[in-house]
Amino acid sequence: MFDSGNRLHIINGLCVHIWTQLSGNNAVLYYVTYIMEMAGLAGNVNLIASSIQYVVNVVFALPTILFLDRVGRRLALLFGSTFMMIWLYAIVGTMKTHGHSVPGGFEGSSVVTWTMDTDAPHAKSAVVAFTYLLVATYSFTWALISWCYPPELFPVRLRGKAVSLATSANWAFGFANSYYSPPGYEHLQ
Repeated sequence: MFDSGNRLHIINGLCVHIWTQLSGNNAVLYYVTYIMEMAGLAGNVNLIASSIQYVVNVVFALPTILFLDRVGRRLALLFGSTFMMIWLYAIVGTMKTHGHSVPGGFEGSSVVTWTMDTDAPHAKSAVVAFTYLLVATYSFTWALISWCYPPELFPVRLRGKAVSLATSANWAFGFANSYYSPPGYEHLQ
């Protein structure tokens, strides 16, 4: 499996799963309630806005199943990377421009240390919209490609072992996301 002819395929399989986790989307997906709380949403409104994100995730994954073979993996990954970067920068820029740090936490949550200014309702709505756009872009591109691309890289005799190795990278970096994102949110400045 690790001979010179397969080394690049192994690296590609690992990297697509690693960058799926490090794209920033999973840190948003896992902890969307924190982002919605930072945007000023509370209670049931926060839960509903957070839940809509998962509907967006499923709805935008469906066209990918139908059109991915026509578009191609590379183009879809490049498109997804570019637009996910735009949406992440838009979220961060909007929050930075129209928000402030809350030392010690916001409304009893030690993890939520940033909040949007009360006089910026349009900025709060923009953060929610950019979050949905990020999830839609991710679902349309990286979310499914990371699962269908690695098996296509390897010959049948190596496919099971190689895909298992690539998938282990997904789980390892998913664990890292889960472990390091809350302290990251807690130390936003």
